[in-house]
Amino acid sequence: ASLRAAFTKLTTGPLDATAAARKDLVAFGSAFGERTVGGAVLAKAWAAAWANHLTFTDPFVATVAPSGTTGWVIADVVLDKKTHKVRFRVLFVFDKDADGAGSLVHVHFATTA
Repeated sequence: ASLRAAFTKLTTGPLDATAAARKDLVAFGSAFGERTVGGAVLAKAWAAAWANHLTFTDPFVATVAPSGTTGWVIADVVLDKKTHKVRFRVLFVFDKDADGAGSLVHVHFATTA
């Protein structure tokens, strides 16, 4: 439940403070060679282009690793930019922060037809 909550919260708001401070957070985009390194860089781009612009096209899958501290979400989403819409399949990897909440550690975006 906390993994689903972390993902849902992320789609409607900013990166959490722990993720935004991570220097090792890596996001792979859908374009060739598109990569963002560092939570602060992704936090800025996320707030500007992604937060509050996503809708789910199907129920998403959330899985927790046997460790209980790491989990991932795979979802089909639509990025709605008013002038155009782009379908993506996203993979978000979370790890528990000091408070036990899911904090983003890795992202991968892939466009879909």
